[in-house]
Amino acid sequence: MQIITDKAGWREAITRQVRYDFYHTYEYHALHNNGEPLLFVFENGDERLCLPLLMRSIEGTPYYDLTSVYGYAGCLYNTENPSEALLQKFRDEMTEYLFDREVISVFSRLHTLIPNALLIPDGMGEVVALNRTVYIPVSEPETYQTSLYADTLKRQLAAITNKGLSVRAATTMDDWMAFYKIYTRSMDEKQAPDEYFFSTSYMLGLRNAAEFKPHLLLAEYKGEVVAGALFMVCGEIMQYHLGGVLPEFRDLSPLKLLIDHGRHLASGMKLRYLHLGGGNSAVDNGLFQFKSRFSHHFSTFHIWKWVVDEDIYEHLSEGLPEGRFPRYRNMMG
Repeated sequence: MQIITDKAGWREAITRQVRYDFYHTYEYHALHNNGEPLLFVFENGDERLCLPLLMRSIEGTPYYDLTSVYGYAGCLYNTENPSEALLQKFRDEMTEYLFDREVISVFSRLHTLIPNALLIPDGMGEVVALNRTVYIPVSEPETYQTSLYADTLKRQLAAITNKGLSVRAATTMDDWMAFYKIYTRSMDEKQAPDEYFFSTSYMLGLRNAAEFKPHLLLAEYKGEVVAGALFMVCGEIMQYHLGGVLPEFRDLSPLKLLIDHGRHLASGMKLRYLHLGGGNSAVDNGLFQFKSRFSHHFSTFHIWKWVVDEDIYEHLSEGLPEGRFPRYRNMMG
């Protein structure tokens, strides 16, 4: 097993894999201030597995845990049919490392469109299906893509343009700061969990990234920026990453227009997928229904949960509610 912590080595490792997304890159991991970015690499002959995670200390204890970045990460295999020997190496070497470093648990969100992203060997916890996500196959003809739209959405898009809304690409720092304020206000209004709020340095890091390409689209009404949608492109995938609308302009439905423009942009770039993601009841119960109006192509979102040391995990979690995994962090923020 090799553990990579430097940008050059990290980039060289993941670009050798068949497919990866911006969630797997060093630059994206470096934007997260809640842990130390680590890329675990396992090899068996020509076979290779890369697994990016963040190492976090457990406050007030000598212990650690591993978690994934915000978004869809998971395993990157360079073969669709990894051998049992590679999986055995993954299990044995990872287990030994975790016990040696006093790592109590591992959690990762897993990519929905990358083959084998959720392939975790037996004996390494459990992989759990949470919900569905929506994607548009933007490599298909335009007529097919728009045929996926719900009839009500088609009518709404025609009406939205007639209301005087327009879309343009962000070009300046002021544009990005305008989006940041709109996004933050949207999350405030929804009383979203802390993980949905980001710093200005996070936004600027996305804007200036070299390992993936950000595309920020803004909706304007009477000269005012009223909504924004941030799309990230890496390889053959465009991800709808963040979006926000000023509450007083929500009735104009600018986000629908922005996603439609994002789809058109992805199609013109000859990408394979525009992934819209799913929903989270902590933010918006209707989010999945909203996204599913754009496509009936669904994938299943899984998470990986592994309690490495049951005794210590239960000790740290004593008296705490189930909530999110790991349980001992439900009172730690």
